Amino acid sequence: MAVFSEVYPNRIGPALYADQPFEEYVAKGVINRTLKIRRVDNPNPQKGVYAFMRDYYTLPGEEWRIVEYEKLWEDPDWTMEKERREGELLGYSDEENTLHIERLRKQGRFSGEA
Repeated sequence: MAVFSEVYPNRIGPALYADQPFEEYVAKGVINRTLKIRRVDNPNPQKGVYAFMRDYYTLPGEEWRIVEYEKLWEDPDWTMEKERREGELLGYSDEENTLHIERLRKQGRFSGEA
């Protein structure tokens, strides 16, 4: 799964993906695209932030990853466990996730967690 996130309205579609050819594969049915837009609880008109969008790309049959990914963001408190689960859903190995989390821990991101 690939996920692109941005405030909405703002950049959307190919402008957000740095010209990666996802749409070509969507048109061929090789991958699926799902766009989710959620209003923010506290809009910021000065910054033009009214909603947040996530653009998902999954292999056919892997749409369940979107549901699981969205569940991670229901609670705004981000934890080491959520970071690991996000990595799993994005297809990273246990080793890659562990290395990534250790790097974040060294930066103080998860300093209060075991």
